[in-house]
Amino acid sequence: MRVSPVLVAPLLISALLMSSVPTPGVYKPAPDFTLVDIDGETFSLSDYHGRVVLLDFFATWCKPCILEIPHLREVYHAYGGEIAIISISVDPDHDTVQLLREFRDEHGILWRVARDTSGVSEEYGIQYIPTLFIIDQNGYIRYQHVGVTESSTLMDEIDSLLGVTPSPQAPFDFSLAASPDRREVAQGGSVGYTINVCLRNGTPEEVSLSLLGLPEGASYNFKPESGLPPFPSILTISVGEETPVGTYTITVVGVSGELSRNTTITLEVKKRRGCIIATATYGSELAPEVQLLRDFRDGVVYSTFAGACFMRVFNAWYYSFSPPIADLIARNPPLRAATRLFLYPLICVLRVSIPVYRLLSFSPEVGVVAAGVLASALLGAVYLTPLLTPLLLWLRSRNIHVKAPRRLLPAASLAALGLLAVGDAAAWPWLVAPASAALVVFTSLASAFVVSSLMVRWLPWVKSKF
Repeated sequence: MRVSPVLVAPLLISALLMSSVPTPGVYKPAPDFTLVDIDGETFSLSDYHGRVVLLDFFATWCKPCILEIPHLREVYHAYGGEIAIISISVDPDHDTVQLLREFRDEHGILWRVARDTSGVSEEYGIQYIPTLFIIDQNGYIRYQHVGVTESSTLMDEIDSLLGVTPSPQAPFDFSLAASPDRREVAQGGSVGYTINVCLRNGTPEEVSLSLLGLPEGASYNFKPESGLPPFPSILTISVGEETPVGTYTITVVGVSGELSRNTTITLEVKKRRGCIIATATYGSELAPEVQLLRDFRDGVVYSTFAGACFMRVFNAWYYSFSPPIADLIARNPPLRAATRLFLYPLICVLRVSIPVYRLLSFSPEVGVVAAGVLASALLGAVYLTPLLTPLLLWLRSRNIHVKAPRRLLPAASLAALGLLAVGDAAAWPWLVAPASAALVVFTSLASAFVVSSLMVRWLPWVKSKF
């Protein structure tokens, strides 16, 4: 079964808020099923009779499903073999065994994973993902959740089935969950995680957060650094220019008095690719203009999912031609001076766009798209208008009026923006990458066409006055 992408977009908001649907007083038996997991072992739900089972219906392309994984991992560590967790992909056509194995390794999934090859999703009435079911020891569905569900909620419900009753009078306890649990960053860049501090028992007490296992040359900060659970904290990790490339497992530690809890996150540091044309033009990677370009790329664009997907397309294009051009610029002082003049508008546009991202930093994905659209429109107006205006003037001199782009280009930009929103909501890099590139191209062309059309319209009037 493939859950419709149309359902995923509205779920982006609702899934980030917990939607809990406890089963009514008369509990329904959980439909039994038999599947083969991604390790080739055949199993049935009935094999787990006598244990609490947590069923997780998901797909690898579902962004909220990925956000749920740290919560499931925390549940797994809290109960070990006392309960069973089973994650079932609802999209066996896309989620092959090999893909699921890679997904399991990437996200640190320690429990059983299987593909729905026998209509289990239909048996359970799955319409949205992630959907979770908690099944009691006798095989009855006791709780159902749609959307991202915190580990504290799941553990409270599991405790009730295991005979553990949380009480305000019980000793204070808390847990940590990271979302997402894995990020990529280029050398010299920064990335963010959300650390949820959840209250498990007792009266809330102050919890302070810290990190262990940070790579060499990296730094971090929490906002806030401490608080009374439950509360979220934004963790920002900045890596240095010389931080070794590699994958690091970092431990997030929460401490309250003598009580300590932790969770792990993964940080993959990748080699920084230089702004080689700008470096050749300004003579050093330490030049302020090069620093600005690099900070915008690494600190703004690369720090978001949509931006990182766009950079894959941009890098494939940019590095296909830039090395020989950079070499030519470096060896030719007059050309270097001309290139500085050519790049000046780009530097100005980035200075204008960065505050837009910061203004919308409460939602980085929205912020990077807004900053990208503004930058694309301004760059199109500056760099493409001088090329497009003579063409329109030539067509006008032959009484040829081009009106179609005035409607088609904005429509194409909106279509690309819509596809980008769907792809970002569903965490589909294969859709976000081309959609973001198309948005940049169509926005630049639309802006240039509007400015060129105005210039063509007003040029005769200007000539008549002067």
